[in-house]
Amino acid sequence: MRGDTFRRKKASRLFKGHIRKLIVFVRIVVIEGIKGYKTKSMKTLTIAKQAPGLFDYVNRMAELQEHCSALDRLDQVIDWEKFRPTLEKTFEGLAQGPGGRPRYEVVMMFKILVLQRYYHLSEEQTEYQIKDRLSFQKFLGLTLADAVADKNTIGDFKQRLIEAGVMEKLLERFKGHLLRTKG
Repeated sequence: MRGDTFRRKKASRLFKGHIRKLIVFVRIVVIEGIKGYKTKSMKTLTIAKQAPGLFDYVNRMAELQEHCSALDRLDQVIDWEKFRPTLEKTFEGLAQGPGGRPRYEVVMMFKILVLQRYYHLSEEQTEYQIKDRLSFQKFLGLTLADAVADKNTIGDFKQRLIEAGVMEKLLERFKGHLLRTKG
């Protein structure tokens, strides 16, 4: 019983000490305006934004790895390489001559079309969302430093698949993969 009372008194002193420190901190911030903190009112404090650090991107990607999103699950259950032969055959021999920019990886471009259809995005919005969302970049195997296909490239890729008559076949095959893995 005696030890229990002693622990309660000690906890009470610690709690009061923390409350005093908090009150002093709030007084200093509100009254003296410590650099790095902004006050909207006497009751609301916000922490100022920090300059980006060297490992912020790596840390954010590690945080994303801890959570399994729908795109992560999709990437796990679909064997994207099964689409490569059809895609390569559709785009072989399309080079206009020497020089010019190399084409984007065809499986990645197909994954962009899957994103576009899944999220009901226009070509312009697809380009923007890939640049904006780390989850889209991760799904496509891109980093912040990688080039992202622009709206015209996405549209041309889709149009070429449609003209070759393989777009619907690829999407049907994709749906078949999903149904087999679901069941």
